[in-house]
Amino acid sequence: MALEVRHCQHALGLAEHGSFQRAAKALGISQPALSRSIQSIERNTGVRLFHRSRDGVEPTDAGRIFLARAEVMAAGVGDLEREMLLLAGLETGELRVGAGVYPGEMLVAGAAAAMHRDHPGIKLTLTTGSIDALIRMLKRRELDLLIGDAITAQANRELAVEPLGWHRGHVAVRPEHPLTRLRAPKLRDILRYPLAFATRIPADFLTELCRGLEREAGDARGAQGAGHRSAARALPAIGCDSPAMLRSIVAATDAVTLLPGALLIDDLERGRLATIPFAAPWLGRTFGVLHLAARSLAPSAGAFIERVRDADIQARERGDRVSATEMPIDQDHAANASRRVSRTPGADRAARAGRKSAPSRSGGGSTAR
Repeated sequence: MALEVRHCQHALGLAEHGSFQRAAKALGISQPALSRSIQSIERNTGVRLFHRSRDGVEPTDAGRIFLARAEVMAAGVGDLEREMLLLAGLETGELRVGAGVYPGEMLVAGAAAAMHRDHPGIKLTLTTGSIDALIRMLKRRELDLLIGDAITAQANRELAVEPLGWHRGHVAVRPEHPLTRLRAPKLRDILRYPLAFATRIPADFLTELCRGLEREAGDARGAQGAGHRSAARALPAIGCDSPAMLRSIVAATDAVTLLPGALLIDDLERGRLATIPFAAPWLGRTFGVLHLAARSLAPSAGAFIERVRDADIQARERGDRVSATEMPIDQDHAANASRRVSRTPGADRAARAGRKSAPSRSGGGSTAR
């Protein structure tokens, strides 16, 4: 059987669009050419791949098996072409980076600016969104890497995870908020007000929030149901995936938000927002660099990751300025929160490859440490 890559692409396109007319248009070929290509596959394999009807086409059982293998084959060819393009180095090419809601503003924006200054020939495409959506894009090879919540990602065995630093979280409100008049507000006090937060609350975060309510109640067994119900009611009254918009909303209302210090410091110093004295390790997050474990990193990706590490150091330094004015967190608890994320073997290999491929940077082009 003389099966070519284009045959796989044609079959995949037909399955995706459900009709010869739409698929041919998307593939950039004529409808008769697509029909001949599918007929050629069916003739050579001896099986029918698609049911044809007036409503369109639908894969047969044999067709589904063929399409599953064809998808792997097409992806493999795409990776091979990409591997060859890696030889172009850092002078040209494209890098597609995903950014979670908080690390997008905290880390990726600065890293992208530094990358563009140092390597203007690299086209950068940045996509922001929830970690779940970004991981799906990464698996579809629509992203080369992403910067997002490491705890959420590390359970996925297809991904290599390189943890970055732990960032303490803070409760922020407008300066005249009623909570600022309490000397030692409890979690239940905070949750009496609308919570403005990212639209996706990480599962481990929600679990710790419930436990916090139960501890405050003083009887975990008796308060467990009440704690979970209170936590459910605390799901964001205002869901927003823009830290800048969250800060603006909180500055103008009685809503409260939970953000890393690096995302608050400018508004705190301008007097636009205030933090309240509430300290809990689970408010912090560890972000990470994520990519497919089985996929090689381009030199441009290695260079970008170096700049993300620089930005992470700067963000933690900015966050420390907020933490210095607040209640201290037990360092053992903070260290345990950070250690919850482990570096995967794939990340170690990728980091070595990235450092090897990324040239040394002059002081003028890189971000400051």
